[in-house]
Amino acid sequence: MFCEEVTAWGGNLPEGVITEIYWSPSIQDAEGIGGETPQGLAARWHADKGDQSVPQGIGWNYAVAQTLFDAIKRAGTLDADAVCEALAETDLVSMWSRVVFEEDTRFQRVPCQVGQWQETDNPWVWEAPTVFSYNDFLPKETDLIFPKPWD
Repeated sequence: MFCEEVTAWGGNLPEGVITEIYWSPSIQDAEGIGGETPQGLAARWHADKGDQSVPQGIGWNYAVAQTLFDAIKRAGTLDADAVCEALAETDLVSMWSRVVFEEDTRFQRVPCQVGQWQETDNPWVWEAPTVFSYNDFLPKETDLIFPKPWD
């Protein structure tokens, strides 16, 4: 899932390896706190970290915190029961996408896309663009490499 991991494999071994994608700077119709966008978050990552691929976790973890902050604000208190009730009523467009919890389970389903590691001209060399998705907010970005490019 992480660029650092596949880079450590060496050579062209990452080329064509499939991975899950649950957040990408390419997510559409997503918004963070104060109007931050997935693209803006990725740009800040690059500015701060330099030549490194943007890990999916930054967008996902941002959205988790954003959802909690929203619930606390709506609850108007830090009381755990009130915050839990506010979380259950969440309907929020976040840095990740829309966050809504199921009424019976209080579970939020996470749409997942398929990515594939591909070599790039970027300094970090490897990226995993979305090659398959059922979700309009994170459409396919490139074609699937098939058959595998190495033996």
